Amino acid sequence: MDRKSALLTAILALSLIAAMVYAAETSGPSITLSAPANNSTVIYNHTNFSYIPTDDSKIVRCSLYINDSLTAIIPTITNATTNYFYNIIIPQNGTYFWKVSCEDNLSNTGTSGINNFVVSIDKVPPNITLNLSGTKINRSGAAEFLFWVNDYETGVASCQLFLNGN
Repeated sequence: MDRKSALLTAILALSLIAAMVYAAETSGPSITLSAPANNSTVIYNHTNFSYIPTDDSKIVRCSLYINDSLTAIIPTITNATTNYFYNIIIPQNGTYFWKVSCEDNLSNTGTSGINNFVVSIDKVPPNITLNLSGTKINRSGAAEFLFWVNDYETGVASCQLFLNGN
């Protein structure tokens, strides 16, 4: 076989291989939902959604759907790694359903299963009990107050005591 024939044969073989590889990639990305976990409760009106898309081709965008409404789109995706939709606002308490749909550079689309979560925003202030009978004043004039705080939904992050509005 001369050089010209060998080169044409090699080009034809590579073209056939490329066509087979291209034709074989007809499925969309697979997507695993991470957070919020299925059947979980979210206690804030905003949350981050995380998912892991995997595909043999480059993933060009992923979309978040909450209750079947398009909520956010991300055009920069890292394949086979956890990706995030950050600080998504959920306006009110209730049960929500979410899924993610991703598209690869061959226009194949894949959609995750559906997870649900409950938003339960804590709207009840903590209960504070101040025990004035246990108040002690030391020689330097500093007072020691006894108090108890209960918050049944989210816990207590901090407490402050104000005297005469200060």
